[in-house]
Amino acid sequence: MGRNLKMRVYFFRPEINLEKNRPIYQNIAKKLEAAGLKVVTKEEDDSIFGIEEREVAKIQASGESILNYVDGIVMETTADNPEIGYLLAHAVLQKKPTLCLYQKGSLIKKTLSRLGQKIPDFIKVMPYQEEELDKTIAEYIQLFGMDPELSEVPNIKFTLRISKKISHFLHWKTHNTKKTKADFLRELIQEIIDKDEKYQKYMIQRKSK
Repeated sequence: MGRNLKMRVYFFRPEINLEKNRPIYQNIAKKLEAAGLKVVTKEEDDSIFGIEEREVAKIQASGESILNYVDGIVMETTADNPEIGYLLAHAVLQKKPTLCLYQKGSLIKKTLSRLGQKIPDFIKVMPYQEEELDKTIAEYIQLFGMDPELSEVPNIKFTLRISKKISHFLHWKTHNTKKTKADFLRELIQEIIDKDEKYQKYMIQRKSK
């Protein structure tokens, strides 16, 4: 079927207060992608985002669920929704790595009750604040056997002293863009990593051990 090498995760976002929470959901999806996962989600018009249309049509024609074609599930469970129970049941039966996120300070008794007294090791139920998402997702990807040290999630603080000249350049480069200075530097370093053939060979050797 020509699966992408990236692990696919189905991302469930409740429709309640969707417009209000859309920036939060977009941020979660962005960070999942940065961690090396391929995000699949259901749009409001019932279309599927993250899988090519031809593949979606083939899956639907077979009568199978899209969930059979993903490797894990991520749910925003702050607001209770009947679909959460269905997704959890699928996750348990298929033993798929699952992340149940809920906004810090919220109560999710119904979600927890669906899992019973003992939560399986492959399911993580975690509160989050936007500034803590990187750490939460870094923990989640370990369920796939992925090394968080090699993740692109920016979860390590690094203090860098720069000159006024460099600061001025960064300000000029990011002015009138949505990028922060940190975003610009991360992307620049990532380009260097991608083009460094010696490092790429080293990484291939490391993964093969």
